[in-house]
Amino acid sequence: MSVTVASVMKHPVITASHEESLAKAVDRMEQFGIGGLPVLQQGKLVGLLTSRDVRRSHPNRLVADAMSPKPVTVEKNFPLWRAYELLDKMNIERLPVLDGDNLVGIVTKSDLLLELGKHTDPLTGLQTSGFIRYIGEALLREGKELTVLLFDLDDFGQFNKEYGHVTGDKCLKVVGQVLADAISPQIDYLCRYGGDEFVIITTRLRDEAVTWAKDVISSLTQVLNSQGLPIGASVGLAGGRRQQARDYHAAALLDDMINLASLTSTRAKKEGNSLLVAV
Repeated sequence: MSVTVASVMKHPVITASHEESLAKAVDRMEQFGIGGLPVLQQGKLVGLLTSRDVRRSHPNRLVADAMSPKPVTVEKNFPLWRAYELLDKMNIERLPVLDGDNLVGIVTKSDLLLELGKHTDPLTGLQTSGFIRYIGEALLREGKELTVLLFDLDDFGQFNKEYGHVTGDKCLKVVGQVLADAISPQIDYLCRYGGDEFVIITTRLRDEAVTWAKDVISSLTQVLNSQGLPIGASVGLAGGRRQQARDYHAAALLDDMINLASLTSTRAKKEGNSLLVAV
């Protein structure tokens, strides 16, 4: 499940009334050290008063005269990464968070950056599984066909025992870097899924994805050998077959595809294949 703004929003929210004086609202902003106040009328959100609005207006005016009406908002279950993209696209600093028509929180760009940092793997610098779920679900909702590739290092536990965890960490970093160098923006999306597993979701269809994956595996093998890291990876591939439009729950379908890719990588490892495609 994707991480949502509900996990990071500030609540209860410090607000302003549409009919109070601007000077009073400014005092409240200074008191709490905040750069914006959601504006309520009869308990409903009608605007957002920001420091920019304040600078443009005389303090004797009412909040309703100075506020920005119809602010950009998000629902509490809005994905974290999508909220940050929205802030960046709209060039704004904060988003009121709604539950239906009710204001339940507010989230700022700095809040999101801090939280998103927690979803970056500190060892490899790659995104973690929450990111890949957000991207995958979003692409599926857009009607895109996805291919999922799961890279699972071979006998990594034994590798750690034999060569030590420092070398094991080096191996994970090398794998992460090779995969990061191999992907193309807006086509392929990569994360360290957990442990010694890496997941790539791509909009490449199956035949292209298979050819591309073989090239990636070849590069990975070459780099690992050159670094003196005697380990390989087994890759399971699922999805990527163009089908007619169908109804599905995006999160459930993505879970099924990742699970199938995982099972296929396990079978590839048992059969001694570097790449196996799910039937």
